Amino acid sequence: MEPEKNHNFALDVALCCIKFFEKYFGSKLPLRKLDLLAVPKMIAGAMENPGLLIFQADSLLITTKTIFVEKIHIALTIAHEIAHQWFGNSVSISWWSDMWVKEAFATLLQHLAIDEVYPDWNIFDWFFSRFTRTAFKSDFVGGSVLKEIAPGKEHEAFNPLSYSKGATILLHLQQKLGKDTFRNRVRALVNDNAGNTITTEDVIESLGEKETLMPWLEQDGYPIVTVTVVNWIEDNLTIEISQRSSVCYSISNYH
Repeated sequence: MEPEKNHNFALDVALCCIKFFEKYFGSKLPLRKLDLLAVPKMIAGAMENPGLLIFQADSLLITTKTIFVEKIHIALTIAHEIAHQWFGNSVSISWWSDMWVKEAFATLLQHLAIDEVYPDWNIFDWFFSRFTRTAFKSDFVGGSVLKEIAPGKEHEAFNPLSYSKGATILLHLQQKLGKDTFRNRVRALVNDNAGNTITTEDVIESLGEKETLMPWLEQDGYPIVTVTVVNWIEDNLTIEISQRSSVCYSISNYH
């Protein structure tokens, strides 16, 4: 007999995440209620319908046999879908080409929320091992975050670059600006556009870091920097620095 599935952990995570996001965005949950529904089977792990988040049962419910890594996955999934109530539902995107906007922000925000709720989890170690590493792997042979999506090709918008590379770029920007400045600009972007759609250009304008963001969003691959010691005699060190794009390498060279 299968162990009984319990929803208490999911409810605790959801309540804590709602409180976090209300504080982060400086605005209440856009709807007056939010239900979490577990279903036996679905194509995606979860879906952020306004007011009704639907999860595959294993992505929401725990049992006495649930291990820690599975609890991390459940908590992050819940936080991701709740983040979409602001960034994705209250404010949506104009077209599939801007999918990275809502998915990259939700991916970063889910980690910010869980880091606040469970600080002892060191959740950004998980972010770097899972999302940043995925971004490097997916980006190794090229492929920009900004990609024109043609009608009928909407599925192409759901790719690791939209989620992992986009979120990694946003985390880099947060580190550059500082958490408070970054949060205030994200808050203004969401609250000023509530009930409307936004584009990549709107995001760039609100964050005010075009020179930082656009090269990472538009260009294929990432830079590989090589530092070579040319000469080192006592206290005199001479080095040579070179840079090339990751797309110059074979994917088989990545480990």
